[in-house]
Amino acid sequence: MILKELERYFIAPRHHADAPLFYRYKLLLNASVFTSLFSSLYLIVSIAIRFQPGVYLMIFNVAGFLLLPFLMKTRMPIRTIGNLYVTTGTLAVVILIGYSGGIESPVFPWLIAPPVLALLTAGKMDAIAWATVSLACITTFIVYTIPGNPFPVRYQHDTRLFFVLLSSSGVVLIVVTISMIFESNTSKALASLTQQKKALQESQEELAARHQEIVEKNNTLAAQKEELLITSEQLKELNEKKDYLMEVLAHDLKSPLANIQGLIGLINTDHFQAGSVENDVVKLIVDSSRKSQVLIDKILNSENLENIVYNLRLETVDVSAIVSKVVDGFREIAARKNIQIKLLIDATQHCMATADKVYLVQVFENLLNNAIKFSLPGKQVFVSVICNGALVRTEVRDEGPGIAQDEMHMLFKKFKKLSNKPTAGESSSGLGLSIVKHYTELLKGRVWCESERGQGASFVVELPSS
Repeated sequence: MILKELERYFIAPRHHADAPLFYRYKLLLNASVFTSLFSSLYLIVSIAIRFQPGVYLMIFNVAGFLLLPFLMKTRMPIRTIGNLYVTTGTLAVVILIGYSGGIESPVFPWLIAPPVLALLTAGKMDAIAWATVSLACITTFIVYTIPGNPFPVRYQHDTRLFFVLLSSSGVVLIVVTISMIFESNTSKALASLTQQKKALQESQEELAARHQEIVEKNNTLAAQKEELLITSEQLKELNEKKDYLMEVLAHDLKSPLANIQGLIGLINTDHFQAGSVENDVVKLIVDSSRKSQVLIDKILNSENLENIVYNLRLETVDVSAIVSKVVDGFREIAARKNIQIKLLIDATQHCMATADKVYLVQVFENLLNNAIKFSLPGKQVFVSVICNGALVRTEVRDEGPGIAQDEMHMLFKKFKKLSNKPTAGESSSGLGLSIVKHYTELLKGRVWCESERGQGASFVVELPSS
């Protein structure tokens, strides 16, 4: 626990990410702490045997080894600190040997420690250098002793056996301690490597499973892509058939409409009074058949139904006049259901817009037809046209049941039928409002609905004014 706290304090956080470097810092810190404790023990022994140089040297060692960890908090390289650690210990050992009998000194075997300590704290090359230093020291002591130059003994001679025992035990303790530190850190490193290997193996297995999953998904996507291609071809074929059928239908309708127009031409309208109901009915039939003929011609002149936009014939039109004419055409239909159409247009104001007259009529006819279709007898439909600066705003408002909020998103979509039903059993294809939206957007305008349940509905069309 204490060592953990010392590691947290002395080893800078920046070193924790580099596992080998952190291991060297940790080993040097542990070695400094244990060597300081070991020196403290020999300080006590030196006092006991009255070995004055030993006392001073052990005090120096204790202080030196306790100060070394503070260098770890600086930017000094770990290799330099490790060599300072070995230098401190080696100087103390050499001086102790010199004051305790030279090669006869119980401390003499300690000269094996510097290269071992250097290997653990500094590095392989430094260990070789310190091994050379140790051999040089041993050689020097032996060469100096051969001519009969004894080294002084500064400890109490009658404690020699005790000093030999402690010194020999010290060598064993140094080797065992270093070995235990090395073994402990090595075991942790091996355990960490084992755990990393296991984690790597699990990751590889997971990646293999993911790879297999991706392969299966790719196969599924390939199959789905093939199905989509087939479906796309089928839809393309069906669309071509639909266009063909519509063209056939439009073509076949030309003959009945031509016959209707021919029969109307045979009707003698001279005996009809001007402004009479009969005369107005005949005019409405003529007008309706002509408009139908124009729409059919547009379809037949298109390469396909999606290209009707290319048949736009834009011109400056009086929206007020077009709306008035559409309303007049629906008054008879509204009267049959006892519904009154209120036209709210300023007679002095002409709201002009650039549009295709045929499509614009279709927009207003569909909106007015819906308003009448979904209104109960005795109700009113209000139609207004307002010039609003750069916009011409047309509104068709009814007094029908209104539209539920959860159904508003279905408005203007093809073949979407709402919960409201026509009030007189009229047919409803679900296409009218989608046509309104499509034609309005072709004319660079926009359309929307404002409604609350039970409060009727207002459909607003805005077109750029000209």
